[in-house]
Parts: sequence; structure tokens; C-alpha cells
Amino acid sequence: MRIATPQPPILFVLLVHLLVAGVASSQFGGSYQQSRSGNCRQEDQPQAQNLNGCETGGGCGGGGMDSGSSRSRPLNPKQIASNIAQQAAQDAKKASDTQVPAAVEAARQVKLQLADRAGAAAWAAEAALVGKQQIVEQLRAEVQEADSVFQDETASVSVSQNNLNTAICTAKQANDLMQQIQGILGAAQETVKSAETAVCSAHDELQEKNKLVDAAQRRVELLLQELRNAKLDYDNTKKSAYKAACAAAEARQKASRERRSGKNYREPQHYQNLAREQFQGEEQKHQQTQVQAPLQEIRKQPEEWKYNQQVKAKLAAEERLKALKQRRSPGNNMKAYREPLQKHYQTQNLEQKYHQMQAPASLPKDNVHQKQPEQWEYNEQGQAMFSS
Repeated sequence: MRIATPQPPILFVLLVHLLVAGVASSQFGGSYQQSRSGNCRQEDQPQAQNLNGCETGGGCGGGGMDSGSSRSRPLNPKQIASNIAQQAAQDAKKASDTQVPAAVEAARQVKLQLADRAGAAAWAAEAALVGKQQIVEQLRAEVQEADSVFQDETASVSVSQNNLNTAICTAKQANDLMQQIQGILGAAQETVKSAETAVCSAHDELQEKNKLVDAAQRRVELLLQELRNAKLDYDNTKKSAYKAACAAAEARQKASRERRSGKNYREPQHYQNLAREQFQGEEQKHQQTQVQAPLQEIRKQPEEWKYNQQVKAKLAAEERLKALKQRRSPGNNMKAYREPLQKHYQTQNLEQKYHQMQAPASLPKDNVHQKQPEQWEYNEQGQAMFSS
């Protein structure tokens, strides 16, 4: 809806126009009175000057001529009286001559005053006309605005009617959809029940697999413990063999000290090399028999176990898929068939992740060739003995 813009009050406009007209008329009347008073004063001044001149000079017109003679001769009282009478006659004649123009001027001034008053009235009428015109324009604008508001309201009513019809159709569709959803909900509940049974069976199977994983892990730990024991036995045997070799070398060195020939000086080094080769051969045999064979057996066991577990998992997954396909009927929709499949794949992925997490860790590296600190000490002692 549109809001009407505020218009200036009409009475205020009329008052402003009337004030302007009154000020203009008062200014014009004052200027007219000033001009009239100035004209009257200008007309009276020549008359007064003429009278004064006549009285002082001894008459108008001929007074100037007689003034020169009066200086030469004394004035006659009769002559003075005649001059005064003559001047009075001239003044009367002038007054009678100026009476008609004065009346015309007065009539003209009255006409001017009436014209000024008529102009002021016309100004006021024009101001009133402007005010009325503004009123008419304001009313016309209000009528147009009311018409536009009426059209807008009519359009909004039609839109509201269309919205109402659309809402009714939507409500009907929603009711139909709710009925369909209720039917789908029943089928989904049945599917959920079957999925719960499948989850229970998968959980039981997962527990069994966890037990198998625990057993395999215990077996790996046992084999690792046996490997550690074998390594300790090997280290002890190696130390004792090395001590025996060192003692034999020392005995040979003592026996060879009696000989001082160049050939006899090479025999201890030869015996030392033979002892080292014999010791290395025994070490390699021990490593092959006591260390590498158990390690190979341990490394083969997790792979075989992992292969067996993968085969079992694939067989179980195929059995579950067969059961789900047999459970499908023509009455069930695709959604009720897809949900158990999705749950089946989710459980299968979870089982694979669990197997990866529970898989045995990589076997420790073979530390057979790493020498212990004690072994380094024995080696240093043997080298010192052989070098001496």
C-alpha cells in the first residue's frame, strides 16, 4: 500500500498571498500620496513667490520696469494700489485657469487609487485561484493513489487466492505421500529386523575370528620367545667357542716362540686364519640350523593363517549374499532390498579394517650379525693376542 505524501495546508497559502497583496497596495498608496503632496507643494511655491515678488517689487510684470524709475523718483501711492489690483486680477485669472487641470489631475489620482485597489483584489483572487488549484491537484493525486492502492489490493487478493489453492493441493499431496511413507515404513521395519539378525550373526562370527586372532598372536609370541632363547644359546656357544679358539691360538703362540726362523714366524698367522675360518663355518651352520629355520617357519605361519582367514571371510560373505537374495520377494521394493546389502557391505568393510588392525606386526629383524659389547671385548683381546 502507498502512503499519501503530506501537502502544505491551503489556508496557509491563501494567507501568504493576501499578505503580499496588502504590502504591495500599501507601498503603492504611500508613493501616490507622496507624489501628490509633492505636486501640491510645487504648485503653491510659485504662487507664493509671485505674491512676495509683487509685494516687495511693487507689482508683477511692470514692477521690474518701475523699480528703476522708483530709484530715480519716489513711488506714488495710487500707482502702488493699481499695481496691487492688477496683480490680484492676474492671480485670479491664473487660479481660474488652473482649476480645470487640477480637477483633471484629482480625477486621475482617484482612478489610479481605484486601479490599485482593483489590482490588489485581482492579486488576492489569483492567490485564491492558486490555492484552489493546489487543492484540486492534491485531491487528484489522492484519487490516483487510492486507485493504485485499490489495484494493488485486488492483485494481492488474487495472489492470496492462488496461494490458497496451491496450499490445498499441497496438503492433498502430502497426505498421499504420508500414506505411502507409512507403507514403506512397515517394509523398512521388517528389513531392519532381518538386518539385526544378520548383524548378530556377523558379531558372533567376529568374536570367533577374534579368538582365532588371539590364539595366533599367542603362538607368535611363543615362537618369538623360543627365538630369543635360541639366540641366547647361540651367543653363549659362540663365546665359549671363541674363548677356546683364543686359548688354542695362545698355546700355539707359546709353542712357536722357541723357533726364531722367518718361516716359523708365519705359522701363528696361518693358525689364526684357520681358526677364524673354522669359527665362521661353525657360525654359519649354527645360524642356518638354529636361527633361520625357525624364522622361516614363523614367517610362513602368518601368511597361511591370513590366507585361511580371507578364504573364510569370502565364504561367509557369499553365504550372506545368498541368504539376502533368497529373502528378496516380488512384494518388496528396491529400497527394502538395498538397505540390507548396504549394511552387509558396511559390516564387511568393518571386518576387513579389524583384521588389518589385529594382523600380527612385522617380525623383528635378524640381529644375529650384531655383535654384543662382550663379543667386542673378546675380539679385541684375541686380536691383541694374535698381534703379539
